[in-house]
Amino acid sequence: MECEAAGARYSPTWTAHSILLLVGPLSFLLGFRSGVEPSSPASFAEWGGEAAFLANNSAALATSAPAFGLDAHVGQAGRRLEPAPAKPAAHSQGKGKQQECRKEPATKHFIRKTRFNHNVRFIFVAGLEGTGHHFWESAFERCGQAGGPCSFAARVQRLLYNSFGQALFNSEGGTASSYRRLQLTLVRELRDLQAAAEKKRVDLIALNLGEHLGLKVGEMSYPNYGGENKTLHRPDIRLLAELAEEAAIDLRILVLQRKSSQILRSTITHRHFEEPMTETAILTHNGFALSGQLALLDRRFFLCVDQYATDAEHDLRNRLDEIGGFLHPALENEHKRAWKAAMNMFTPPHELVTRSFPEDMAAMINRLSAANNLITLQCLRTV
Repeated sequence: MECEAAGARYSPTWTAHSILLLVGPLSFLLGFRSGVEPSSPASFAEWGGEAAFLANNSAALATSAPAFGLDAHVGQAGRRLEPAPAKPAAHSQGKGKQQECRKEPATKHFIRKTRFNHNVRFIFVAGLEGTGHHFWESAFERCGQAGGPCSFAARVQRLLYNSFGQALFNSEGGTASSYRRLQLTLVRELRDLQAAAEKKRVDLIALNLGEHLGLKVGEMSYPNYGGENKTLHRPDIRLLAELAEEAAIDLRILVLQRKSSQILRSTITHRHFEEPMTETAILTHNGFALSGQLALLDRRFFLCVDQYATDAEHDLRNRLDEIGGFLHPALENEHKRAWKAAMNMFTPPHELVTRSFPEDMAAMINRLSAANNLITLQCLRTV
């Protein structure tokens, strides 16, 4: 039996997420086995993009990309139109048919959110490299300085990423037993933090963005840091959500969005992280990884934000209450002044007019957009 929720149809045995999860990895396997570059614009448009459209069971997505805020295709002349990001999905907790029709993918790896806490919450900011982690680091730091409930979990951040050894997000070189010990240690640490924070009654604890703490953990973007195996050094928010549920804590995830052209301008043109094609390939692989992880999370775990949006609807300054309320109710009430002080650090981006890109740059934008659009599709989910 199928049910209808928020305009999309979900089958208990074959859901949108199931198709996305099966077709995405299959495209990688077939590409590598056959010697074909799996992340070329053509192959990902065929596998990843088409899978997402099928998964969402809507012909409108396939024919009206601008209406959903997807990156438009770059034409032969290299001209590109990137519409405003899609309107974030509402975090409805309503009753009745919509609630009854909440369906999960037919996989045991889907994480359903069951932990909600009015006083103590944990936040992880997830996004591709170049989507604005440093602003959120400064904002949460300022929130705490202004008397707000914002704090940073230093020990947890070293358990998640460790530049000098094994951690959950950079585990190569370790063993299965050491990896499981890391998981159990993290669960204990989260429980201890929860117990200590309950004594303060109100707390919002950041699990990343700790570069200013001098821990050498980076911002934990996708990817995090450089060096050998850079592509693999990325967070796993599905695993983090699973362990958060095991620890009985209320985890919230802020997903950062940004236009593909702006991400590449930030990482390649301004900061020169890698050679252009290398950085594009790394970001593309990490974009597919992030979208796949989001597909396995209950929609109530995350809220999507594009701080570089310039239209009134998505302008960060017009979403302060929405974002603050998602992160912690105190940011809408007794600590609203501290939250406003934090957000006042934000500098609105300059309005960018539609522009043309050279053919080589357009090709890189297309490649990254294949993955970036799948992140947008996850943000469009309502359940």
